[in-house]
Amino acid sequence: MSRRSKRLSSFDPRELRRDLLPHIFRSIRLVWQSSHAFFIIGLVLLVLQSLLPLAVLYTGKLILDAVTAALRPGLVVTTPYSIVLLAVLAGVLAFLNTVIGNVQSWLKQHQSALVQEHIMEELHRKSVEIDFAYYENPAFFDTLHRAQHQALYRPSQLVDRLQSVLHQSLTLIGLVGLLFFLHWSIPLLLLLTLLPALIFRLHFADVLYAWQKQSSILERKSFHYHWMLTDREWAKGVRLSNLGRLFQRRYRALARRLRVERFRIDGRRTRGTLVTQLLATAVATGFYLLLIGRTLAGAITLGSLVMYFQAFQQALNALRSLFTGLGDIYEDARFVSHLFSFLALEPLMPRATAPRAVPVPVRSGLSIEGVSFRYPGSERWALRDVSFTAAPGERLALAGANGSGKSTLMKLICRLYDPIGGRICLDGIDIRNFNPTEYWRLLAVIFQDFETYHLSARENIRFGDVRLPAHDDCIEQAARLAGAAGVIEGLPQGYETVLGKWFEEGEELSRGEWQRIAVARAFVRDAPILIFDEPTSALDARSEYQMLEAWKERARGRVALLISHRLSTLRIADRIIMLAEGRVAQTGTPSELESTDGPFSRLFDQPVPGSR
Repeated sequence: MSRRSKRLSSFDPRELRRDLLPHIFRSIRLVWQSSHAFFIIGLVLLVLQSLLPLAVLYTGKLILDAVTAALRPGLVVTTPYSIVLLAVLAGVLAFLNTVIGNVQSWLKQHQSALVQEHIMEELHRKSVEIDFAYYENPAFFDTLHRAQHQALYRPSQLVDRLQSVLHQSLTLIGLVGLLFFLHWSIPLLLLLTLLPALIFRLHFADVLYAWQKQSSILERKSFHYHWMLTDREWAKGVRLSNLGRLFQRRYRALARRLRVERFRIDGRRTRGTLVTQLLATAVATGFYLLLIGRTLAGAITLGSLVMYFQAFQQALNALRSLFTGLGDIYEDARFVSHLFSFLALEPLMPRATAPRAVPVPVRSGLSIEGVSFRYPGSERWALRDVSFTAAPGERLALAGANGSGKSTLMKLICRLYDPIGGRICLDGIDIRNFNPTEYWRLLAVIFQDFETYHLSARENIRFGDVRLPAHDDCIEQAARLAGAAGVIEGLPQGYETVLGKWFEEGEELSRGEWQRIAVARAFVRDAPILIFDEPTSALDARSEYQMLEAWKERARGRVALLISHRLSTLRIADRIIMLAEGRVAQTGTPSELESTDGPFSRLFDQPVPGSR
């Protein structure tokens, strides 16, 4: 198994059980980090709420015994005034219990919101931190899906249940101590009655965990069909190709399969739960009959009967809640492992322990030295022994058929991947020796599948260099250079207009207009290395000419790489690297390659002069 597969594979069940306590402690730490004050206040209220049931029970016993004594002819043990005080005390205790319960509920709501915000920050931080290679691995998306599905509520829910278990435990200790005075065997009877329910609950936590782990890919597939049915990106194709009903049937089939499988698991769990509850009910009934018999025999008072009756009932409920809570904690701890396994993902590309300073300015440029690469999990080489140089001030183009390795080479130069063989150097230094963030600041890149941010036009451009002030003149200069200024100035609110139709008052752009915005975003970055992948693919001939002229101007004194399938675009390069099947097939000026019989001329159907 590869190193990456090991990182993305799921935990072994034995490992999960071994990691149970660490997961619980990590969840507590997450809650603590997000809301210190709420955590402490919640614990204080929990202790108070645990002690109140005993006080309520004992006060009720005193009231009942006092009333019973007062009703006996000729016997005055207490006064009506004392009974009233006891009744008031019982009311105060009941009200206090209600107040604490409501305050706890309010605290939990706010604490849960704070925990969710904190966890989402952690998820976002890790999503940005991990290598791009993860996003091209299906196993990663299963891990991400499970993490996102469980992350928003599992840690805070786990801590809530831990607090509930603590509350039930403190309450149970007091109740068991009370019942112990009646007979020493009653606490043991309670434990033996509900222990099967706990074992059963833990078993089905394992069953549900295994099922949800296996069903992650089905959930992702069903969501994909849902997304294609509801998102604008696919709306045109779904209608024109009449795909709606097909996608609905597939979504319905997946949803039904998931629902039926979950229904069967829940059905088995319900049947088992009923059996364990039947056992608990039988034991409780026997205890109640015993208690009534002792009261009739005069061994205990009527007040004691009610007190012990309620104490046993509350102890049974507390123990049931305790065991249920333990089962829920076990389940939460297993599922929260998805979140922690995602947060524990490590970078696939090594980071230099003592990174070199990036060269400023860049002097000799980039050198690609015997680079070979294949994508993880694939046996096919995307690049084999590719070598060339790109000096500042030289306009270099990469050409080749689809699948020849152009975009892959671009990803390697951007250090989204590391080559398997060979190296890529900047001013003679292997780029793996730089801090990636510092190296990326040297790059101004536009990808073929460029980003479209549904935010203001100004922000769309400024995202090329967020270090710029929000209203820096460079933003509008970059827009003019990219030919986007006319488009933006024609919008209702100019540079403050929201682009796209995701939000109200947004203005949609054509694909070509979006591409000009993307090029402006690259131009606003004052970087010594320009890498443009099909920057004119959505432009007409006139706009393409203007764009290329702007690119030529921007490329002065910089390392400039251009990828294109258009011959008219490639002709502006000083030198062309022709790739075929992952190797360098030809190198030369545009005129040299056009006049030579080879992969380049055949790619563009250019006949060799003098040939027939």
